[in-house]
Amino acid sequence: MKGDSAPSLAGGGLKGLEVIVPGIAGKFMKAAHKKLLDMGIEAGDKVPDVYGKISNTNKEKIVIGTKAMGGPIDYMYIGPMDLKSKFDEKTKVLTLNGTLTDSKTYAKTHDLYFRLRARREDQTFDPDAEKGGIPKIYGKSPSRGDSAGRIVITDSVPRNAVIVEI
Repeated sequence: MKGDSAPSLAGGGLKGLEVIVPGIAGKFMKAAHKKLLDMGIEAGDKVPDVYGKISNTNKEKIVIGTKAMGGPIDYMYIGPMDLKSKFDEKTKVLTLNGTLTDSKTYAKTHDLYFRLRARREDQTFDPDAEKGGIPKIYGKSPSRGDSAGRIVITDSVPRNAVIVEI
């Protein structure tokens, strides 16, 4: 998990994703950029969150990870963000207020998606923003100066989500 303010299911952040599946983030950003242009989104417009379904061949790699990105991950904790635990010294049993699922099983039984969203509420579409040939999608936030979006991994999408193929 990334933390209680911006949870992400897997991947070790953008750098971790690139270590596991080189080029996947750029491919997603290019597809998202094209989709937004095809939808008629123009410079200065608010950008809807964009989702990209991760292929079955990459799901397990992304969930489990590698040593280079902080893995491998053996189990996924599914439960409240406010983790509570109790360890019984006598029985040597750890009780959590959630469940642990084997990472391979989790990857095989859940669809996974990239989710691109703005870092700040006041960020808008900048069709010309790019870094190293990869679209950035977002312009600079007038309030904070941020100029990048945030990519996380999720296992669900809203019913009316903007979804791209990657």
